[in-house]
Amino acid sequence: YEASCTSSAAMAVTLMLPGLLWLYAGQDTSRPLPMPGALKAAGATVHPELRVRNVPGKGAGLVVCSQVSAGAVLLRIPRSAVLSGQVAQSVLGCPELPPEAALCALLAEGRHAAEKGREDILGLHEYLLALPRDFPTLPLSFREDDAEKHLRGTALLPALNALRVRTNEEQEAAMNLLGDKLEAVWSTERWRWARAAIMTRT
Repeated sequence: YEASCTSSAAMAVTLMLPGLLWLYAGQDTSRPLPMPGALKAAGATVHPELRVRNVPGKGAGLVVCSQVSAGAVLLRIPRSAVLSGQVAQSVLGCPELPPEAALCALLAEGRHAAEKGREDILGLHEYLLALPRDFPTLPLSFREDDAEKHLRGTALLPALNALRVRTNEEQEAAMNLLGDKLEAVWSTERWRWARAAIMTRT
């Protein structure tokens, strides 16, 4: 059994599905892979046998529930649909904001809107809601006392402190430039969630 999946990396897909392909031979409890209109319009395609399954406590994964021919393309995302920092700058209309900060702002606002049942700025409602609510094993998510306890004496602690400073600076820049347009940039919790989502999916 062989199958290949070729595509340009797309943040919209990578964020929800961190490179995992589970081949499942038991009862099918999966659902069709949702394809937002924005991705369809950009030329994205998905094989009809490629589906999504929720895994309790682990998020969601791609599954193939029946045999597909060798060499079949399961998912194709064209480069024009890649969600990058530069694309985020364009969507937000804010080229002054650094690319990674723009992507954080876009994801934080999109997830916030999706949770409220509103149409998100990305049109990726299901993708955003499929992401984990927290990232407890990521040092950025540690409380300061836990980080000091577990990372003291290692190179990770100063690296984590530097990352936190940079993350705070990026959030402050987003608040200054976009605070009158975006609600989520004012929430440190949502901002760190967005940063963690990017770090664990790229």
